[in-house]
Amino acid sequence: MAQAALDTVSHNVANANTEGFSRQRVDIVATSALPVPGISQGAEPGQIGTGVRVFAVTRIRDEFLEFVFRSENGVAGESEETKNGLENIESFFNEVGERGFAQVIENFFNAWEVLSNDPESRSTRANLRDVAQSFINSVQDIDDRFDIESRRLNEQIRLKVEEVNLFAKQIANLNEQISSIECSENLRANDLRDSRDLLVAQLSRLINVDVHEDSFSAYSVNVAGHSLVEKHFVSPLEADASVTSAGLSYTLKFSSGLPVNLTSGELSGLIKLREETLPDAWHSFNIVVSAMVNRVNELHRQGYGLDEQTNRDFFIDIVTRELYGLNPLPVLTGLDTKLSDAGVTSGDFFIGNERIVITDDDVSPDSDVTVGDILQAIADATDGQVRGELDTVGGTNGVILRLHNPPDIDFGGSASVHGDDIDAKEGTSNFLSALGIDPSMEVEISQDPPYVNISKSLALNPLIRQDLDAIAAARPNEDGGFSGPGDNRLALEMADLKNFREFVGGDSLSEYYRGTVVTIGVKVQEITRLTHNQNMIMEQINQRRESVSGVSLDEEAISMIKFQRALEAAARMISVADQILDRIINNMGYAGR
Repeated sequence: MAQAALDTVSHNVANANTEGFSRQRVDIVATSALPVPGISQGAEPGQIGTGVRVFAVTRIRDEFLEFVFRSENGVAGESEETKNGLENIESFFNEVGERGFAQVIENFFNAWEVLSNDPESRSTRANLRDVAQSFINSVQDIDDRFDIESRRLNEQIRLKVEEVNLFAKQIANLNEQISSIECSENLRANDLRDSRDLLVAQLSRLINVDVHEDSFSAYSVNVAGHSLVEKHFVSPLEADASVTSAGLSYTLKFSSGLPVNLTSGELSGLIKLREETLPDAWHSFNIVVSAMVNRVNELHRQGYGLDEQTNRDFFIDIVTRELYGLNPLPVLTGLDTKLSDAGVTSGDFFIGNERIVITDDDVSPDSDVTVGDILQAIADATDGQVRGELDTVGGTNGVILRLHNPPDIDFGGSASVHGDDIDAKEGTSNFLSALGIDPSMEVEISQDPPYVNISKSLALNPLIRQDLDAIAAARPNEDGGFSGPGDNRLALEMADLKNFREFVGGDSLSEYYRGTVVTIGVKVQEITRLTHNQNMIMEQINQRRESVSGVSLDEEAISMIKFQRALEAAARMISVADQILDRIINNMGYAGR
């Protein structure tokens, strides 16, 4: 017994720094005693002890602490991945110092202010064009970083799934080995159990697991009620790949096809970053860019360039959906045709969530309200997102509704087209049908390259890139014509846009953008604090685990001395017994010789 205890102490000391090792203890029990009849009359029979034997070598482990550790380990893994992801997103905008995106926006509006000082100057116009291109480059650089982060997250998800499956297979193999060893009574595969528990702990960092041990000493590892490991069988996770604009995107499922419900772990953190945090930040950034494009284009279309031309966008205005009038309009019918002549009745119709009302006065023969006026009402109601135009279809005039960028931005205020559709709906007015428009015939426009978002597609109007005179700095005169090359009124309005309170969602552009960056910064601070707190919790749990399962060299030294003394005593007893037997056998029985 003492020798076995010393061997166990030696094993503990040797593995004091082995990760996942649990200290072991020799459990001893008394051996069966020998019955001895009473010597004196009436005495009860007695028993003489025969010593002790090793019953088992046991791991010292607190299963409740292990359960708590696995649960908190998953939370720690998720918070750590979330923190890393948010810090990456925060770095996209590079708002430290004066080289951030906020300064790029400021420079753009400042360039318009410089132009207003000398609207005929080619150098100031060239400066505005260069600053605008710098804005475009910054937007696309940030968008590229979002794409890179999305690809990184997807690749990390794929690698983590492979890691989960590797751990699952190793746990299943250890289940088989442990079950075969422990089929005999009192045998314990302690070192193999330590290896298995270490794998389970590492697995709990990646994914939420629930662990149970069956009567055959095998672990059942479940994820949200579905079996990942059962004895030596594994139901591996699969990363089902699909192609997106940012590359491959992976959806998790079991090999059986069941979905994986993640509640904690690094995989959970990565998936939430990819599906929630990153898209939210990207969406907020695109709101800024889309608002910039729409407001600048809307104002620029109203102005005149030095070439005395008007109604031109400053940035390329992207069309994503179109809704044609299937029936050609009567000959000579156009945007200036009165509603009464076009056969339009009073009532209402809808574009997205916006209700367009046509009154009885509007359709009166005496009214001057035209088809173009109602199309302008549609543009006004949707903040310019949906615009009606006269188009030539088969050589005849027809009306077409076009959905311009942004198709999926909620500006707040009066904007109403939230989604990828024009979503025209008939009401009590026949305006749509009178123009031959069938709401069900909406078509998506294929861009080359395919339209993804405004950040990827952002570019200067080619006319402005080629000809500085195309930059509009002048407002129309009272007659609606060109007011002269020295007119700077529109340039001043452009410069004042940076302070426009209703630029986006009731805020100025700079305020909204700062709010976006601050929101991300607050999330980084919050997750940093949560991660720090969670790491402290993990440290406390680990300390408690170590106090139970860890090897204390001081305690082992004391145990070694104790069992060494026991071994010496046993050896001394055997030596004395040997001397007695030697005396009896070899030195007695000589009487009578």
